[in-house]
Amino acid sequence: MQMMWMAIYLTCMLIEVFILCWFGDELIWKSIDLSRAAFEGPWINTDPKTMKYIVVFMERCKQPMRVTAG
Repeated sequence: MQMMWMAIYLTCMLIEVFILCWFGDELIWKSIDLSRAAFEGPWINTDPKTMKYIVVFMERCKQPMRVTAG
């Protein structure tokens, strides 16, 4: 009986860790896609000031967002 409860507990803990890792991974991939989306947009036809802002945005997007704790 105790082995069954241990197996259930272990399964629940693994699912909890998996969910956290899944959403953290999604955040990293979506933040990488931000730079690509900004580059593929029609920013070439904009005024120079906006162009500079978009270039700065793309430079800041080179480091993907990460969730840290502790």
